[in-house]
Amino acid sequence: MMAKHQATAWNTLENHEKRCSAGLIAGADMFKLNEESLGFAKRAKEAQDAKLHEKQLRAKDIYDSLLQKVEAIRNKNLPPEKWTSVELNTAQEM
Repeated sequence: MMAKHQATAWNTLENHEKRCSAGLIAGADMFKLNEESLGFAKRAKEAQDAKLHEKQLRAKDIYDSLLQKVEAIRNKNLPPEKWTSVELNTAQEM
């Protein structure tokens, strides 16, 4: 039963992206902080940073596509009174 508990804690440490807690380290029968437990913490931090970076890239892509739509509308040189409802909504999103 103890070996099963340790194996579960070890798998959680290897696959978990968010936390590397002292309880998980102790549960995996690693009562001493060493390079291996530091590696778990580093991988968790790198995974968190990668997700944040992907989120920022998605937001920039959305912004760039909206900017292109708005510039296309402005390049028509029409007064806002002659814009369609879709064009007005696009301009308001920026």
